[in-house]
Amino acid sequence: MTDFGYISADQMDQALFAALWSALDQQPLEVVSLEQLAGEAGLKLTDLYVRYADSDAVLLAALRALDASALRQSADDFADVPEASVHEKLLEGLISRFELYAPLRAQMEAVHGAAQRNPVLAACLLARLADMTDRLLSLCGDEVTGWRRQARIKGIMAVLLRVRPVWQSDETADLSLTLSSLDKELRRAAEWAISFRVLDAADLDDAVAPQTSKQEPV
Repeated sequence: MTDFGYISADQMDQALFAALWSALDQQPLEVVSLEQLAGEAGLKLTDLYVRYADSDAVLLAALRALDASALRQSADDFADVPEASVHEKLLEGLISRFELYAPLRAQMEAVHGAAQRNPVLAACLLARLADMTDRLLSLCGDEVTGWRRQARIKGIMAVLLRVRPVWQSDETADLSLTLSSLDKELRRAAEWAISFRVLDAADLDDAVAPQTSKQEPV
């Protein structure tokens, strides 16, 4: 049993998140307990209670960590192509996130099922997704604020929820089916956004222009 007093919070979380993903590969989230995670991670349950109230809280922390990693990768990628449009960067950032989550498809299916049965968890997951989307838009160079920003965030979230079933069953090595669906849905969302004045015509031009990204659909 590991003594939390002698390891960092990051080390504790790494062991805990690994235990969570392992458990969700075989079990529904509802039956995964802190006691189980503590035992599998080799941590004291009392130390675990200092940071988390239940397995849902561990899940949300694990997802935040994954999204932080995806956003860091996007920031590095965008620095190499400063001339890319917001649409191009957004497409690149979102497909990179899908790639990061790809090894966890079974676990994310379990999370999706748990959210359908637990409205509180669903609300928390949506809030987390909105936060990730907001930060990604900032990294893409989108400086719009106010109601237009919130509308853009909700539109991208809707796109992600529509593309999720495609990603869940996409067995292509490069996630080409997911990329194609994501590109199509983002373009469709951009067209709707023009109608409601959430995007300007110039933004739509960027969205429908031929893509030159290395992730271009084939």
